[in-house]
Amino acid sequence: MHPLVPVAPALFAVLCLSACGEDTVPVSQVKAEITRSVLKGTEIEPREVTVTCPKTDGVATGTTITCRVRIKHGGGGGPVRATVGSEPGAKVKVMLPFLDREDVLARIEQAARSRISSKDRSSEGVGCPVLIPDQPGTRAVCYGNLGQKYYRATIVATTAGFEVTEIKLRRDFPG
Repeated sequence: MHPLVPVAPALFAVLCLSACGEDTVPVSQVKAEITRSVLKGTEIEPREVTVTCPKTDGVATGTTITCRVRIKHGGGGGPVRATVGSEPGAKVKVMLPFLDREDVLARIEQAARSRISSKDRSSEGVGCPVLIPDQPGTRAVCYGNLGQKYYRATIVATTAGFEVTEIKLRRDFPG
């Protein structure tokens, strides 16, 4: 008889105690749900979003996993937490710790209008990363224009949201 044959049933019992009956959700399903949450309300293509999670066979129900999301071409990114519900067939709840992009754009435009004198309002716009982490101290740079005046805006996340800390005129448009 092979010396490991008597050990096999005991080893199976130990492994079963730690894993049998525990429902898991594939990491691919968690990644897909994170991607859906990030894309919601944007015009970003799914192929522009990259989600990386710890290497594991699955995420146990009732647990939380931290993954990283990144949007290509300066779209920003950061850590994202996903929690798998505790009941079988549970849904994945995604917590996106990012600033509200529409609020960021609106407040930058407002700050630019108050700090830059321009009668030409023929074209206005602001471009910012899509995902800006909300951790206090996080900085992001955005670019915009009021007519023919181009500017750079810097925002900093705070415990109360964020502040527009700088609006600086530029001679050329970033591109």
